[in-house]
Amino acid sequence: MKIGRNAPCPCGSGKKYKKCCLYLPKPVKGNSKVREDDTNLEKTIDLKPKKLHPKQMETEQIFQMLHDSGIHINKQQLVSELRLVDSVNELLHKWNIIAHLNNEGERRITAAIVALAERLAPDHLLLETLQHLMQEGYGSDGNAKDDLYKVTLWWKLWREFQQWLGGKKITSVEEVDKITNSVLAKTFSEWLLDFEQALLYNGFTDSYYHHMRKILAEDVLEKFSNSNKTIIETMVVALGESHFFLGDTEKADEIFQTYLADNEHAPWVYIHWGDLYNPEMGQDMADIEKASILYRKAMKAAEVREDKEAAQTRLHSLLINV
Repeated sequence: MKIGRNAPCPCGSGKKYKKCCLYLPKPVKGNSKVREDDTNLEKTIDLKPKKLHPKQMETEQIFQMLHDSGIHINKQQLVSELRLVDSVNELLHKWNIIAHLNNEGERRITAAIVALAERLAPDHLLLETLQHLMQEGYGSDGNAKDDLYKVTLWWKLWREFQQWLGGKKITSVEEVDKITNSVLAKTFSEWLLDFEQALLYNGFTDSYYHHMRKILAEDVLEKFSNSNKTIIETMVVALGESHFFLGDTEKADEIFQTYLADNEHAPWVYIHWGDLYNPEMGQDMADIEKASILYRKAMKAAEVREDKEAAQTRLHSLLINV
């Protein structure tokens, strides 16, 4: 017999059939009882409406959500406020409300303001948007496809970082680290070194990435000329190596020579330069004599034992295999 939707549910719950067992799987044929695992299905169904991510919401819905959270602001006011800050984190502190939010509330309000910023002030980048691109790249699992996806994401991130910097009078990566530290999961300087290495490794399968690495190095050396020695020397080596791998060995040598003329205590610059001519490194432009000279200069320039030993090891390996 067919049970009406508004009839009492035959399970004995006292509820109407439509609000109880109507949508549960039907009993197995020949068995008048609903299976135990079927009767338990109701307990596993989440009937609560799922919260939409702010990016899935209409603009007015997002403003209503902010209003319900105690943030009373209109579109014009929000755009004006956004243009005065670098991040949502800074804005929430300015509004003095961050202390009143739990972690989930802070994440949701942050996502809401980022979504509004992308719609109402797309030319004003927030650090939270840059953090998303950075973290998505770090989330790749390391296979070749993901490596290419990562460097594509991070190239976009590098371009957007430059847009975010805009007219800020910043001349070192340390200054960027200081400004972005409260939002980015990794420091800007750490990410920059990781990005440079990702471009290097991908360049061995596609020379296009050597071009990208060259541009990155040129940009960093121009924009952040007062950065620490590690950053500067990494980018000098990246620039020299990129020209070398792209076939312009004369330009590569010029870059190394120019830097070392004013910075003679840079053993690793000599070492990387020597590696380019070391046949044991699998280089096509092998020159044992030139590599030997550069390793000896690295030993002379070294001020700590570890650097000197690195050059000695390379020189010894090079000479015993001649």
